[in-house]
Amino acid sequence: LIAIYCNNRVANGLIDCGLLVEKDNTQNFTQTAVQKSADVQAMQTNYEFTCGPVDLKLIFTSPLFMDNLDLMARPVNYLTYEVASNDGKTHNVELYFEAGPQWALDQPHQEAVAESFTEGDLVYLKTGSRNQEILGKKGDDVRIDWGYFYLAIPKKPGVSATIDEYYATKKAFMTTGNLPAGSQSISSDMREQMTVLAYTDPIGKVSKETVSGHLMIGYDDLYSIQYFQDNRMPYWKHDGKVDIHQAFEKGEAAYEDLMRRCGSFDSSLMSKTSA
Repeated sequence: LIAIYCNNRVANGLIDCGLLVEKDNTQNFTQTAVQKSADVQAMQTNYEFTCGPVDLKLIFTSPLFMDNLDLMARPVNYLTYEVASNDGKTHNVELYFEAGPQWALDQPHQEAVAESFTEGDLVYLKTGSRNQEILGKKGDDVRIDWGYFYLAIPKKPGVSATIDEYYATKKAFMTTGNLPAGSQSISSDMREQMTVLAYTDPIGKVSKETVSGHLMIGYDDLYSIQYFQDNRMPYWKHDGKVDIHQAFEKGEAAYEDLMRRCGSFDSSLMSKTSA
């Protein structure tokens, strides 16, 4: 017998009794990596994990150089992954990365659309709300639900990307090492089916020498502000002369240089501020 009473006179209330029943066939990744460290810097955050006999380092990078407005306003961030063996043996490694339409929704029950495509040297996974009510919300506790969230992945042999059902995608990867065929485009009601945008990189044989890769994460909000009832584009678009694909292409071309500059900036800043 559980008896609960709640008196909330000012707003909505939530009671969590801690009762739950796990759905069948929802546990696909049963082993969890052990986090060894987290280092938060000005432009990069570094995480280190032990994944059994393999070490994984993740580097999140936001190149927010205040003396370069185009770069600072460009809505593109980076995720770098570095893998190395920690037991002196060689291991076959494959990386799985996923994101959901919730990145571009206000409420979890909203209908979302998603698509995958290739343009230039990048593979794109894209998702956003179906209704696209641009600049249609204001107030507290609201999230952007116009524009589109992107994963942009450099093309290389073996890399694959798909859009499919959340649990089925994980299960296929765990049982076969491959992603399901999925679909190039999908419309999904989040109340009925959880959709996932998934990417795999078959890194291959890894020994003590570090093997690395990267992907880009971005958000194209289409329009950013209203000025006297006129919707205005974000600065980086330069009145429509630059689109999100060009932004990703510039970001990819500058990847090596930006990683070096961001690392150097963080080191210099920490040295000056901690002396």
